[in-house]
This record gives sequence, C-alpha cells and structure tokens, in this order.
Amino acid sequence: MLPERVDNLEIIRWPDPRLKAPGKRIEVFDERLKALADRMIELMHESNGVGLAAPQIGLNLQLFVARAPGQMDEPLAYVNAELTERGGTITSEEGCLSAPGITIKTKRVGKIGIRAQDLKGEYFEQEADGLLARVWQHEVDHCNGVVIVDRMSRLQRITCRRAIQELKEAHEQANQS
Repeated sequence: MLPERVDNLEIIRWPDPRLKAPGKRIEVFDERLKALADRMIELMHESNGVGLAAPQIGLNLQLFVARAPGQMDEPLAYVNAELTERGGTITSEEGCLSAPGITIKTKRVGKIGIRAQDLKGEYFEQEADGLLARVWQHEVDHCNGVVIVDRMSRLQRITCRRAIQELKEAHEQANQS
C-alpha cells in the first residue's frame, strides 16, 4: 500500500484518472508513512501550496498534508480524516496544484471540525475557519476522488476552457510518450 521509495513522487495533473479514485484508509503507521508525509510536505512547499493529498501524487490513500496561515513552516499530516460542519458558508477563490491555471470561486462551509489520525496513529481533533477550513475541505475532496474541475459550474467551465484544454492536451502527450 505505501511505496518503498518516495523521492520519485511528483504531483500529477488533471485529468489523470488516479485523481478520481477514492483513497483507502491507512492501517499501518510506520517510517514509510512518515517518509511519504515528509515528501508530500516538500512537494507542497516547492509548489507554494497550502495543502496536498496523496491522490495528487498518484497514491490511493486517505492522507493529506496542510499548513495553516501564520504557521506556514509547520504543516501537519492528516490520516483518515473526517470533517464535521460547524456552520456558515463562504465563497472564495480556490485553485489546485493538480489543475494549474484553474482558479474558481467555490462555496464551502465556513467553519469546520476535523477528526484525524497523526503519523503515529493517534486520533486528534481540530476546528478551523477561513483558509484552513477551505484547505481541509479541498484535500478531503481529493481523498474522496473529487477534483476542483468536478466542482465547476457550466459558466466556470466555459471561462476556464483554455486551461482545461491545455491540461487535457498535456495529459494526452504524456501518455503517448
């Protein structure tokens, strides 16, 4: 389930079908899981992102990393995360490391609770609003096989059609090589 090597992992791009596969629960908490989370944090930092889920690097797992505003150097790993709505809604710009060039206004829950396991398998709970709540929802979407393109309205698809087409063409070219 966990890869032997992590140094070769990279962020994959939509419409790669691996992004659509719901992640499997993680049952083994060992050094390979920690190495994987460390590599995901590296990739997130290199891409100037605030979150990254395992499906975004081609791994069908319920794992994501995220960093909170004001704590950008202290990202956390969230394993087998479950969200609970606390209230309100907010609409804001949202992008995705797996869909570069696409940014859309997305409606999300304004305040969220999360229950997850850490890299040792210990359960913890947190609450957030604002950007961190949005990041958690975005990354849990990835862990469930939902990508930002799935959340686009018809008008947003038309507005982003050039970026969508470029991603499709790049994917086709990569698969022909």
